[in-house]
Amino acid sequence: MREHSMRLSDFHIGLEFWMSGSRWRCTDVGTRLVIAIKLDHDDDPSWYNGPPYAVCEHTIDNSEIHICSLTRHGGNSYNFTDEEIERSRNSGKADTVVYTPPPMSPEERESFEAAARESFKVMRAKWIEEAPMREKQEAAEWEALSALRAAKAAAKQKDKPPPEKVFPPITWEQLDAEAAHAKEIFDNYSNPTPEIQRQIKEAIKLKRQSKKTV
Repeated sequence: MREHSMRLSDFHIGLEFWMSGSRWRCTDVGTRLVIAIKLDHDDDPSWYNGPPYAVCEHTIDNSEIHICSLTRHGGNSYNFTDEEIERSRNSGKADTVVYTPPPMSPEERESFEAAARESFKVMRAKWIEEAPMREKQEAAEWEALSALRAAKAAAKQKDKPPPEKVFPPITWEQLDAEAAHAKEIFDNYSNPTPEIQRQIKEAIKLKRQSKKTV
């Protein structure tokens, strides 16, 4: 009998289940997602140690949870034959190469560590030797960067509109003085005194004379 589809609430960390003809193990459960690893390295279970895991973790969302099942004959694994499942589990294993370093004797390990220390000394000496050249290169790069920033700032300042004229704040005393001065001018020209009339006549006379000379 075919099993019912799984729901998100059925999953918990460590649960093993089937999906698409393969066994999986749940490594985390979220509010909408399930994280799982594929159990296709039964020849070396250390691949399943984690987290972190040597195998890739996959995300299973709501569109895939319903095809999961607890047994081989549930979910969409029901559509896979045993031969197809076995072929899928063994696919690509012949091309997988796992390098295992050979064991070293105490003498070989000591020789290896001495060579590593010597290589580190050579690298450190070269780094110290090239320090002046690096500093010179960094200074040139910094100078070029500063010139570029200055050019950008000048271009921005050139395109910037002229600042608006800012008038200093005026006090009430100054405002009263300006109003009194304006009233005095208005009164003089509305009811000019003899002195003001003389100044106006003199100004008109000088204006006429300047026109004749031209």
